[in-house]
Amino acid sequence: MSEDLQLEPLILPRSRKVPKRLQHGDTVHHISRNEIEYFIVQFYTAIDVAISNLTNRFDSTDLRKYQKITKVLLTGVVNESILKNYPEFQIADLDLQLNMYSAHY
Repeated sequence: MSEDLQLEPLILPRSRKVPKRLQHGDTVHHISRNEIEYFIVQFYTAIDVAISNLTNRFDSTDLRKYQKITKVLLTGVVNESILKNYPEFQIADLDLQLNMYSAHY
């Protein structure tokens, strides 16, 4: 199959001996027996890193703040506890503007 797609064949990287200073007790360094076993570990490591990065990006507190502000703007229900940290929102004017917007749309 790799020849049909003009891909290089999979090969294992050279196995390296763990330095003595990093060896603790009777632990044995893992060595993959074949190419598929090696690349399965690499694949799941890459997937784990991607999921962790996406979770960190979309689970941030700043994004939650923006979601709350968006909810206020889309629903028209002014929540003063959310907007008090943003001086650019004038709460009395915003309430009136959101009511006018919801009446037209």
